[in-house]
Amino acid sequence: MSNVIDLFPQALNEIEFYWHCSKCSEEVEHLPDQSPAEYARLNIGPTKNGIQIWCVRHDCNVASLDLNELKTL
Repeated sequence: MSNVIDLFPQALNEIEFYWHCSKCSEEVEHLPDQSPAEYARLNIGPTKNGIQIWCVRHDCNVASLDLNELKTL
């Protein structure tokens, strides 16, 4: 039994582009049988100010989105 709650069951994938770790992107170019999505090992989660995308494979930040800053735009 899964403990995952689908908060947006009717949501569609509207992503226009994907963010990848730059180190992963370089490495996957040399792996003919893997796409960037298959190779990625990302953690995505909330922070005090927004959302962070973290590369588990390389232990580095991919992106940090400050939602407080976006509210002021």
